[in-house]
Amino acid sequence: MVNTVYMNANEPIEARVRDLLSRMTLKEKLGQMTQIEHAVATPEVIRDLCIGSVLSRGDKTTSADMIDGFQKGALELRLGIPILYDSTDGIVNAYGTTIFPCCSVLAAAGMVDWDLLTRIADACATAVSSIVTRCVGIRIKDWEALDQFYDPHGSNYTSAVSSAINEGVDMVTVPLRYQLFLEDLAYLVESGEVSMARIDDAVEHILRAKFAAGLFEHLMADRSSLDKLAREAVRKSLVLLKNGKDPRKPFLPLNRNVKKVLVTGKHADDLAFQCGGSTATTEIANLGSADDNSELKILFKGDELLKLVAQEIPTLAILISGRPLVLEPSLLETLVAAWLPGTEGNGITDVIFGDYESGGRLLASWPKDSHQNIHDPLFPDGYRLKSKL
Repeated sequence: MVNTVYMNANEPIEARVRDLLSRMTLKEKLGQMTQIEHAVATPEVIRDLCIGSVLSRGDKTTSADMIDGFQKGALELRLGIPILYDSTDGIVNAYGTTIFPCCSVLAAAGMVDWDLLTRIADACATAVSSIVTRCVGIRIKDWEALDQFYDPHGSNYTSAVSSAINEGVDMVTVPLRYQLFLEDLAYLVESGEVSMARIDDAVEHILRAKFAAGLFEHLMADRSSLDKLAREAVRKSLVLLKNGKDPRKPFLPLNRNVKKVLVTGKHADDLAFQCGGSTATTEIANLGSADDNSELKILFKGDELLKLVAQEIPTLAILISGRPLVLEPSLLETLVAAWLPGTEGNGITDVIFGDYESGGRLLASWPKDSHQNIHDPLFPDGYRLKSKL
């Protein structure tokens, strides 16, 4: 199939759609119209039933390796049509994948390096080209919608399938009853209740979306550059707020030859806290960022820990939080706002040991207290210090 029109990226999308559609059997077309839930999906199911799309709900754990496994099943078919991986809430429980700093953090980095944001967007688009949040250009009937057509729930299923497809639905989310859906739809086409023209119309929409998304050119996740980019984003989003008591004797960068470094705190070794709640298997409502706390206090008694340590030894406070928090500046010699850095925390060490300059600036003023008086902030909008003098 290498020399076919539909496999040629230089051909117009419409020509590729027409060529591929002309080669497809009824089974292959109906499979493209079927979206199953990833908990029941296997490469074998995708291959044997020619499944066109797999859905992941936001409460399910997924990974790029898992999606690649599904894709391999689809590519074993004679036409090699890749699947669309659809997520209703985005890929939020992404086990083993690269998590970038949160959007507001990237914005802080973008104030310094706009090109970084462009490179991140391009790399992410390539890495997850098969992942589509609500497939653009495809009319989808949502989760178990066919079961809700009639009362009692799930009754008159064949009639529900007929109504949905004849009303213009292109793809149906059938998380569990996918075999029954395929059998009923095949019967409806063979009996003439659903026309072949309607099936071709639906499949055209699906194929057009897949070609437009570049799935045939980017079949597997390309994660080679994501870790490096995420690490760069971390160090360029860090905001150095204080750097020692004496400006002539900065605390940072740290000496690499120092014999002992105490790393402590609730967020010091917890990836869920560093990434944000929507990436954890169980969503965490409050990550120490005080998002639900009008007083903007550091939670988990973090302020007490800071006082205890800072009174005894020179202390660098790295604040892992979604937004500015109320601090006691007199107790802190050196303070870095790391925000929610994601999985590539080495970007923090890159800065504090002097390999790179901290790059971020405050997107908004840092309040002295919970009253958030913008006219008298602790640190003003756009504030930053440099760790290298």
